[in-house]
Amino acid sequence: MALYYITFGTIEQFDDMQLGVIPAANQKIDYVINKLNDLQKNFHVISLAKTERKYMRFYKGKTVSCTPHGKYTVWNTFGNPNLVFRIIHRVYRLYQLYRFLSSLSSEDVVIVYHSLFYAELVYKLHKKKKFKLILEVEEVYQDIVKCSKRTALYENKIIQSADGYILVADTLISKIPNDKPYIIFNGTYHAEPVIDAPAEDGKIHCVYAGNCSPIQGCASAAVSSAEFLPSNYHVHILGVGPDKEIKLIKEQINKMQSKISCTLTFDGFKTGKDFLQFLQSCHIGLNPQDPAGSYVNTSFHSKILVYLANGLRVVSGNIPTVKQSAIGDLLAYYDHQTPQEIARAIMSVDVTKPYDSRARLQQLDQKFQQDLKQLLEYFTHEKTN
Repeated sequence: MALYYITFGTIEQFDDMQLGVIPAANQKIDYVINKLNDLQKNFHVISLAKTERKYMRFYKGKTVSCTPHGKYTVWNTFGNPNLVFRIIHRVYRLYQLYRFLSSLSSEDVVIVYHSLFYAELVYKLHKKKKFKLILEVEEVYQDIVKCSKRTALYENKIIQSADGYILVADTLISKIPNDKPYIIFNGTYHAEPVIDAPAEDGKIHCVYAGNCSPIQGCASAAVSSAEFLPSNYHVHILGVGPDKEIKLIKEQINKMQSKISCTLTFDGFKTGKDFLQFLQSCHIGLNPQDPAGSYVNTSFHSKILVYLANGLRVVSGNIPTVKQSAIGDLLAYYDHQTPQEIARAIMSVDVTKPYDSRARLQQLDQKFQQDLKQLLEYFTHEKTN
């Protein structure tokens, strides 16, 4: 029996390959890897992340040690200078995955990070090879993006056919068969150490940290709420995204300046210690996700846990996946996606009251490790230490 974890992540040993990953997803993947290692079970991470280089260059796949009990493999990848190469790379990636899954036995356990990219292939080979499939479901993607009928069909098929689940929220329980084991994993429960404290300049500092995509509109909603906040508030935007999206947010902020009393600034993109320090210098984290969005019943914004990990209070749209979660009682909510409602929720937060979000995360961290242990024991019939 072998334990595998299929992801799109990366670690620093692969920095020379310039692999493209989503930071929030990679953080969550790293957290699961650390928990697998803490259980002292040998495991092997398989990453399908590909190089972001645009010019043609081939990178040979390699395997490294990532923890005392874990190995980490990235497969062959090459630069994608145009559409033709992107298509070839996609086919090649699926071929590599096909070869790997075809080598498995019915005794092997495979945790798979849910993706439309390989849903059909994983579904078919799971049926054929009978390996134990634990599906890590972050979102039901057809609720968020337009996809073909075939893609939606196989997303439904793999969700129904998996042997066990790691679900991002309780609301996804209704999407899976009621006779199969599952655990809930909202996101990284690691509480960050205190390296800074909220500013004491007479202002209440609010921060939106995330993408500037106009599709979800969260960054834009955070900016718009500033119009209805008084002068003792400062709204910070830590935006990430394509240059075009960043430009649009900056233009929106500039237009707002003439009609607001509070302070509104675009503070760029920060990573590592600079990011954590900036968050901890604020009082309130903003998750202005539309409560009426089509995706709110099957997704959980990881930024909420990032805010809580750094000791921030959080304002969010009234979303079932969040409110019904184990941290739901810590947040302040609004029901309608209007600047006035978001601002009202922000002003309802009393930043002077005692508050310790890190303590809650430490409790959830311990619970997740125990839940993961029991889920793996269900399929391996082994007792972990």
